[in-house]
Amino acid sequence: AVRAVATGVVSYSGTVAGTGYVVVRHADAIRATYGSVTVGRFSIGDRIVAGMVIADTTGILHFGLRRGVDYLDPAPFIGQLIHRARLVPTDGAASRPIGPARLRCVGSGPR
Repeated sequence: AVRAVATGVVSYSGTVAGTGYVVVRHADAIRATYGSVTVGRFSIGDRIVAGMVIADTTGILHFGLRRGVDYLDPAPFIGQLIHRARLVPTDGAASRPIGPARLRCVGSGPR
């Protein structure tokens, strides 16, 4: 099952050269493209909610993001932010800033 990464509206659902695609336009003007999927579950204009099953794969899922004509790296959108532990001094001293979070992509790490 292929689930929507965010809430949006279907802007395309069909086949290109025999391969099924579903494209969802999100409120931030980013379009998510899901390729090598079954089509026909949704029509153009249908509202999609984050986490909703939008299709099934027909092989290896191809996922891409675009803003206008520019392709985006999808990792920051589908990864997980890992924050450092925040330690609180017990002697009354001011605590140091936490620092930036780092991204751990979904599917990375030991299996």
